[in-house]
Amino acid sequence: MSAADPMVALSVERDFKASPEAVFDWVTDGNNLMYAKAVLRVRRTRDGEDYVWGKGARREVLALGAWFREDIVECERPYRYGYQIVRSFPPMQHLGGLITVTPTEDGSRARWECAFDLPPSAGGKFVAQLTKGTFARTFNEIFGAAKRHLG
Repeated sequence: MSAADPMVALSVERDFKASPEAVFDWVTDGNNLMYAKAVLRVRRTRDGEDYVWGKGARREVLALGAWFREDIVECERPYRYGYQIVRSFPPMQHLGGLITVTPTEDGSRARWECAFDLPPSAGGKFVAQLTKGTFARTFNEIFGAAKRHLG
């Protein structure tokens, strides 16, 4: 598998009646990952350059059956936010995650994308499909909480 043909690629979108700045700030605040049922703990281990959750920040996420260390690699407020899982259990080859926020007539649209491969020792394609559903559900739960808070 490669970045051109990942084992798992997914994206989730949601429309908001709030400004791009409000949506971006809410969705990129790592503490708000806790609104997903599967997320048990989020800890920032390094602050970002211009924003504590911005470029250069590092966070660790403990979820049901998984652990991730993520580096924030891009932060262009209020439009683009990129992250890379640099270590995980079970192990995965993360091919990148990106949140984009675009203005709409009524507010904003946020899109959360990610892609990854799982080695055969971590369950390969079978576990990848289960994981895809879990990631999509998690992203949707976080967007749902953002919608409740922002409109």
